[in-house]
Amino acid sequence: MKSLDFRGAWLTPLLTLLAAMVAGMLYAGVALAAPVNEVEPNDSILQAQNIDRYFTLDSDPNITNSTTVPHATVNGTGNNTFDYYSFTVPEAGVFTIGLFDIDGAWPNFDSYLRLYDSSSNVIAANDDNAGDPGSEEVFPGFTLDSYLEYNFPSAGTYYIEVGRCCIDPVPDTVSYKLNVSVEGHAVYPQTTAECKNNGWKNFENPNGSPMFKNQGDCVSNVATLGKNEPGQNVPNTM
Repeated sequence: MKSLDFRGAWLTPLLTLLAAMVAGMLYAGVALAAPVNEVEPNDSILQAQNIDRYFTLDSDPNITNSTTVPHATVNGTGNNTFDYYSFTVPEAGVFTIGLFDIDGAWPNFDSYLRLYDSSSNVIAANDDNAGDPGSEEVFPGFTLDSYLEYNFPSAGTYYIEVGRCCIDPVPDTVSYKLNVSVEGHAVYPQTTAECKNNGWKNFENPNGSPMFKNQGDCVSNVATLGKNEPGQNVPNTM
């Protein structure tokens, strides 16, 4: 019986520790922003799905400089159309770097990216890439997942198109991840928990002004996925 008592003495704290570890992992999972799912129709620039609301600084090993450059991730699914997404470059007169990265497309299809300005002009494009953290290599140092880097000379709305090399739409039922990183982009809370305990004070506009006027303003913005605008004159990005 003493032996059983001994096991019970260390089993209880062990179970407590394991429960804490599981809770910690679940909390970490909640803290990480979930990718936004593609919403159809987004088959043209006029129908482009806006992703401004989903930019974060959460750590992601598949995104370059994920903890220092704001980024958003889209889970896309093909339906034999091109997929378009819009986003905002916030700073005028500053060369702001944007990174556009396809993950998980190959071997389903050979992805292709086109970047458009606010006048619908193609300003950059990419087919294959030498490799990035989240792309599957066809052979060492080479992948068919697209990767595009662009220096934006001015602020405004831009569009990224996902297709198949080189003039074809995304095939039916295939899936991909699109990562978009833009220096200086506003970072939004992804859960109401990030708004609480004065967390709402951590979110600022690109010009450094407060994004939210109080905790309730922050919670309302998150709960409505951005439809309720922040109280500090932040444009509604939905």
